[in-house]
Amino acid sequence: MNINDFLIGLFSESNLILVDRAKYLAGIAHANQFRKDGITPYFVHPCRVANLVEKYVNHTPEMVAAAYMHDVLEDTDVTSHTLQMLFHTNVVNLVLELTNPSKGLILPRKERKEIDRQHLFNISKEAKIIKLFDRLDNIQDLTGFSNSFTALYMKETLLMLDVIEDADKNFTNLIRRKTKTILQTVEKTL
Repeated sequence: MNINDFLIGLFSESNLILVDRAKYLAGIAHANQFRKDGITPYFVHPCRVANLVEKYVNHTPEMVAAAYMHDVLEDTDVTSHTLQMLFHTNVVNLVLELTNPSKGLILPRKERKEIDRQHLFNISKEAKIIKLFDRLDNIQDLTGFSNSFTALYMKETLLMLDVIEDADKNFTNLIRRKTKTILQTVEKTL
């Protein structure tokens, strides 16, 4: 049985509330994945993003659910069809907005990141807020990356923030300051 059939069977008989279902789905989908350090379970990342959304912004249950599942279409075998069978259209749309359209394209990194940035111009404010917290968590967890990659990632982050800053100026400015600090630190070592 593939993961999509398993999830549909599991949730079709479940009375779990929306956020719990999203958390559970993400936990199953990311079960055998790890962060770049090779030690930390990947599922820790969507949990931290969802917790940030719950803690720091006026949010809906759909936003929290999407925060838990923001990487399932990019990084697992879960399909958008499965999400559509299990969740409200609002949740699925947020997850789709948070999915980088360049995933799987065989293009140079710079071109893929430009495609992803252009996509961000057209996403909802709710998706932009989740994306801010996704990036905040990622820049705070750069264990295992070289300084040259970290510098590149920080530069990409600054470009991305220019596109989504209208979602929340305060958090954008916080992330921009953190990003610049990290970038200045690693550039001294290059």
